[in-house]
Amino acid sequence: FAQIGASRMLEEAYDVESGLWGRGISFDENDKGVRDLDKKWWVYAELDQMAGTLSLEDSSYVDKYLKSTVNWWLKNMVDHTNHGVWNLLTWPTLEKQLPKQYHWKNGFHSHEHALVGYITSQANQGEKVKLYFARKKGKEKENIKPYYYTGEIVDINRSPMPSITDSNLPSLSDLNRVIVSFTGIK
Repeated sequence: FAQIGASRMLEEAYDVESGLWGRGISFDENDKGVRDLDKKWWVYAELDQMAGTLSLEDSSYVDKYLKSTVNWWLKNMVDHTNHGVWNLLTWPTLEKQLPKQYHWKNGFHSHEHALVGYITSQANQGEKVKLYFARKKGKEKENIKPYYYTGEIVDINRSPMPSITDSNLPSLSDLNRVIVSFTGIK
């Protein structure tokens, strides 16, 4: 059910003419639905992530959507001077709207967009997905997976965590730095 609904939502959200995601539907003075082509960071990111996830089952999503949407994101939504991701770009002028900082945005959603993009693009190219973890010594393999996907562990390397002289982090000595390579991401 969700896969069919998600596919239909992507079709509705994608503007074929521009090759980009729209923000949603707004209504004009006559209550006619009009596609809003402004680029809101979280809407754009979630649609990319959905298309990336669906591409693991159907690689046509890469050519149909992701080749244009991801490249546009990297070129336009990312602030290459001061870093971070723009809040909103108006369409078609691409006027940048502030603020760039939101709770949950920088530390979670922007990171998640990059992580899901990395995992799904590596998987679609038939490449290993290499992820880094901090895991309790002796429990490095326990419940380890590539974010919310599944995959086969093909390589795992353990090493002590780097020494940090911060008294607020006393438990680091109990952890190993673990590099895991996955294949067969689903």
